[in-house]
Amino acid sequence: MRLPVGLCYDPLGRVVLHPDQAVREAIVLFFDMFARLGAACAVVKHFNQHAIPFPLGAGKGALPGQVLWGRLNVSRAVIMLHNLRYAGAYAYGQRRFRHLPNGRCKAENLPRAQWHALVYDAHPGYITWEQ
Repeated sequence: MRLPVGLCYDPLGRVVLHPDQAVREAIVLFFDMFARLGAACAVVKHFNQHAIPFPLGAGKGALPGQVLWGRLNVSRAVIMLHNLRYAGAYAYGQRRFRHLPNGRCKAENLPRAQWHALVYDAHPGYITWEQ
């Protein structure tokens, strides 16, 4: 399963915080700024006004473990804020996918009671579940 930027697998296949200190510091700063400012847009503005690069993960053609850096944007910030992995949790079955008659696929978000699995403290995280 692909992990979000800032998390990776160790040689034994366990999820751990990224070994690159600069990556970890950028993600910690992101969550600290969100706790202070309370809005994804404000965090993005802070990063961009101060020219703070943000880890974007590996792009196509990147070497394994390679991290690309760039500007933080609002869509990436919102995705991070909704990703349970940053709180050290593992979730499966959050969405149901249906094939439509026109051949397209539609995703439907399910209520938490219908998820297949939610494991708190499944691995190290950057924030607590309560945060």
